[in-house]
Amino acid sequence: MKRTCKYLSFGAAAVLIAMMMAATVVERLHGTPVAFQWFYHSPLFIALWAVAAVAGLIYLVMEGTPKRVWTMGLHIGLVVILAGALVTFLFGTSGSIHLREGETTASYELDDETPATLPFSIRLEAFAIDYYEGTRRPLDYRSDITFLPEGNAVRISMNNIAKYHGYRFYQADYDEDGKGSILAVSHDPWGVGITYAGYLLLLLSMIGFFFQKDTAFRKALRRVATMTAAVALFALAPAPASAQSMPEGMGMPKKEAGTPDFMLTSKAKVQANDLYMAIARPKAQFMLCLTLGIVLFVLGAVLISKKRKFPAWVLHGGAAIALLMWLYLTLVIGLRWYISGTGPYVGRYNVMMLMAWFSTLTILLLYRRFPLIEPLGFLLAGFTMLLASRESVSPQITPLMPVLRSPLLSIHVVSMMMSYTLFGLVAFNGIMGLAVPSREAKESLRDVSLVVLYPAVFLLTFGTFLGAVWANISWGSYWAWDPKETWALITMLVYAFTLHGGALKPFRNPNFFHGYTIFAFVCVLVTYFGVNLLLGGMHSYM
Repeated sequence: MKRTCKYLSFGAAAVLIAMMMAATVVERLHGTPVAFQWFYHSPLFIALWAVAAVAGLIYLVMEGTPKRVWTMGLHIGLVVILAGALVTFLFGTSGSIHLREGETTASYELDDETPATLPFSIRLEAFAIDYYEGTRRPLDYRSDITFLPEGNAVRISMNNIAKYHGYRFYQADYDEDGKGSILAVSHDPWGVGITYAGYLLLLLSMIGFFFQKDTAFRKALRRVATMTAAVALFALAPAPASAQSMPEGMGMPKKEAGTPDFMLTSKAKVQANDLYMAIARPKAQFMLCLTLGIVLFVLGAVLISKKRKFPAWVLHGGAAIALLMWLYLTLVIGLRWYISGTGPYVGRYNVMMLMAWFSTLTILLLYRRFPLIEPLGFLLAGFTMLLASRESVSPQITPLMPVLRSPLLSIHVVSMMMSYTLFGLVAFNGIMGLAVPSREAKESLRDVSLVVLYPAVFLLTFGTFLGAVWANISWGSYWAWDPKETWALITMLVYAFTLHGGALKPFRNPNFFHGYTIFAFVCVLVTYFGVNLLLGGMHSYM
């Protein structure tokens, strides 16, 4: 019975991963309605989630997992989230209502274009667009409405919803003449609450897990004789980063463009902008970092297999180059911050440069105690600066879209980028694990990867579900099966398999484990880049 439940649960999860991958391709080729009909809303898809959840819980109980409170809490939290999603699917409704100024109505249209009626009336008193000073770039959209017959007056704007009699209203769109507003309407009195309860239980359990005794995480931590590699990898997690799924402004020009004139309010800023645009593309820098990282990476693999240390002159020389890279990145980021007046937290260019900045800083702080930080840090800095150098990634400074002006979005992005960075380092570690000939070295590197994977998967999970909360506040739906969020879920499930070596024997084999972590990172690349290039969706910005 226990064996059957184990294979049912993991097998159903594997099939779900394959179905979601296929669904994103089908949506691209045949449209969203077909993808929902064949996959997301199909009885088979829903049944597989039920099988994975129920069989998994039975297996956990038979394994004695309830004695490990936080581990059990993690899995119960996921089941509660699925239960909330099912309630939303069965009983929730959503649609849109179009209002002209002065118009009163109780009619709206569901997502499937079916007419529906509100149990009250709503009137649009006025609609307005706030612009950045001196431009026609929208800063915010505002609908002043009144609910009748009570006469309650409410203002709806981006990231500021209205709640009334169990219904929620969101600013979705507006008429071109600026005299009409389109509001998203959602009625889901139970599903959201259940799902949020699952989010909370999951968050508390993830925190508690790190204090729980005799977990696979603790055992791997103890097996790492020194914390050298593990601490080095942890230290590379980036600080607040950019929105992985949203554009920097109202659009990204294909041709290089300068900073809008209205942002250059002084002669000093004009001069700073000229210098910034002249040095913003780190082409020579990324080639140097990548070359050095590859050389040190190969050297590190050879030295680890022979149980030898990096020569001191190599480490000091690498640190000197890291210092030059850090000074350059500090200048670029500092100039951009001074010109725009906001930190480097939004935009593809920002995230890559900021991750490179933290990578080089980590080398400087830790290279003496943790020599392995140099090859990993240079590789990460090189790859991120390479991406920042692409022609499609503009260093232009632009105002933020209204929907991006949310603290929840910033936290969501920070978590996602931290997890992606850690996954990238685990992939590099996996390559090294396959390269070294010693079985002992392979096992040691596997333990290092495990120590990093637990926080990485937890950060990805937290970031994904916090993004769902932000989406619910901003768009009226916490999950829409957009290709970007679907691939984030795929990535989370793919990496979750690596944490279940106790149940899945292949993951106890170091060669299989290292190879799998390299394959799994492909999912990260698809989520971050592939969706934008190939699959599209509302998160696409390339």
